[in-house]
Amino acid sequence: MTYLIEQINDILVDLSKNGEILASDWPEDAPVSAVEMGLEERLEKIVLPAHLDLIDVEYIKQKLSDVICRKFEIVGSTNTEMLKVADSQDINNLLYLAEYQHSGRGRRGRTWISPYARNLSISYGLETSLPLSSIGCLSLVIGLAVANALRSIGIDMVRLKWPNDVFVNNRKLGGILVELSDKGSSRAVVIGLGLNIGISQEEQSIIDQPVIDLSSLGVELSRSHLVCLLVESMQHYLKNFLECGFKSLREEYEGFLVYRNQICRLQVGEKVIAEGILGGVNEEGELEFHHGENLKSYSIGEISLKAVDNFS
Repeated sequence: MTYLIEQINDILVDLSKNGEILASDWPEDAPVSAVEMGLEERLEKIVLPAHLDLIDVEYIKQKLSDVICRKFEIVGSTNTEMLKVADSQDINNLLYLAEYQHSGRGRRGRTWISPYARNLSISYGLETSLPLSSIGCLSLVIGLAVANALRSIGIDMVRLKWPNDVFVNNRKLGGILVELSDKGSSRAVVIGLGLNIGISQEEQSIIDQPVIDLSSLGVELSRSHLVCLLVESMQHYLKNFLECGFKSLREEYEGFLVYRNQICRLQVGEKVIAEGILGGVNEEGELEFHHGENLKSYSIGEISLKAVDNFS
């Protein structure tokens, strides 16, 4: 499998340079076909779709001088790739990007669908001595960073669904996946972000929840510029969090929190474990639910939040 992925990666590098390759060059036993990736096949050739916006690593390096940036044409998961090196090197400010992920992951093992060069798949590295109890807040901190970056480009309706989803108009725009590797005296934290830029109606139809993309919202910025905006915002909010904790960001986060003051359910799988009015989050990033006169907090884990009226 590794050899095939490396072979496809080299083919895609040639394709991005020349605009087309022979269809026969694509490995017969590849884990994904060119068409499945979102490429086009014409007259026994594989071609790049028109107006494709490829990531410009040199542009990103100029704008983000403190990051170490690597782009994959194809990769299983940028988070997985960064975790592979986390035990042997410092991943602080390491930035992995991918034009295509063939095994992109979301929370609870969900697959993240991302056609070639039409979404963003970002992993950002952080080295920290934070206790595990505090690391749980990171998905909220990153959500807040993403929401503010999007608001800065005119997406005023952006909202955050606790603990790791980015919503616009009750449809999912992106998701966050924080993973870590314990290094004894410190922890390597890999912050993954997937953001929909352009998804066709056909592709949306096979996703198990309502989704939306930036193109349909009128955003015309390059993917490379969006990467810079997002990473700069992430760095800003991570610095604030590491210096002052989540309590300094709590009120701002609650301003983006979707379903607040609505009747919601908390579920583990299909099992309902709580139902009540969503109040907000506490200083540890835990969800606060009102059950009659009682207020109870729920920590980040395998819990799913669903509004009772629409079961989003």
